Amino acid sequence: MLRFYQEISHLYPCICELPDDEIDDSVWCDGPLINNFMTKIPVVGFVYSKVDEALPVVIKLANKMGISVLDWQQGAVFNAK
Repeated sequence: MLRFYQEISHLYPCICELPDDEIDDSVWCDGPLINNFMTKIPVVGFVYSKVDEALPVVIKLANKMGISVLDWQQGAVFNAK
């Protein structure tokens, strides 16, 4: 999971690492993002207005790395192939 965290935070930096004037541009609704990866099954939250932008990217990267994604809002599971 650490590798996935590193890859995803490279694409979408943690809200805690952004300058004050860029915080509103973050896709993440909380931080530090690394804290969400300290459990066996990480849970991340998106800013509502950024879900359509970020979720497909996160799903694609996760699946490419063999990680399945559960979208609680859609009630859908996106399994790695």
